[in-house]
Amino acid sequence: MAKKNKAKIDFDVYYTEIFGERWAVLKKALFENPYSVKIQFHENLSPYYMDAGSLFAASALPLNKAKTILDLCAAPGGKSLVLAASLENTSSLIANELSMQRRERLLSVLEQSLPESILEKVRVTPYDGTLMYKRNKEQFDAILCDLPCSSERHVLASPKHFQEWSKGRIKNLSYTQGALLSSAFLMLKPEGFLLYATCALTKMENDDVIEKLLKKNANAAVLDIEIEELKEKIQKKHKLHLEIEPEKTEYGYHILPDSSNGAGPLYLSLIQKVL
Repeated sequence: MAKKNKAKIDFDVYYTEIFGERWAVLKKALFENPYSVKIQFHENLSPYYMDAGSLFAASALPLNKAKTILDLCAAPGGKSLVLAASLENTSSLIANELSMQRRERLLSVLEQSLPESILEKVRVTPYDGTLMYKRNKEQFDAILCDLPCSSERHVLASPKHFQEWSKGRIKNLSYTQGALLSSAFLMLKPEGFLLYATCALTKMENDDVIEKLLKKNANAAVLDIEIEELKEKIQKKHKLHLEIEPEKTEYGYHILPDSSNGAGPLYLSLIQKVL
């Protein structure tokens, strides 16, 4: 059997086991154009186009009274822009990205899309997120963890990445996600909020990662997200009405393109460090 055909069969078998009859419809939606929205700070600045699910997820991180905010894996920059839009006068945002190439893209997005009054509150850093906790224990009021993942939509669109796909890679990514999330939780202040997000389809990279964090940390609590209230917040802040329907999971919500007009995939879970 040709390698390409075997990869296709293995991929379809794996996701059919997860989604059952829904997989055919979901897979078709993954090939279609994503549901993108535009955010823009000023007519003289560059607009930024991002998946509607990503805007929803970034907006779900509570920033009221937050002074120190971290975007742990910030490239390409869309979610950092969403966070920056909500910075208060005395707040600051660290946008961290380990990859030099992706960090350059992040810097470009921030500089082209943010007015100077907001840009001066944002600092870009180059650290390994799994090790940042060593110098930043309980330093941040709010942390966004939009982490590297399987990104099946991208895999399906790229023959190269499709050939590299495997169940083993999903498992390895879940370990990396767990390490990054654990580091982020150590950097979170008591009563602070952490938003975990991926663009992955599997429970292994989503709810399972959250479950491991909860088992290791008695002071970690999953909070529910008021979906309609968050949509209203986005409508008010960005003048956008999001036509998405996040689906409840054990520890969060999953935005899937076949049920949210092409948005996603985007998983999100909101966590608080309780006293």
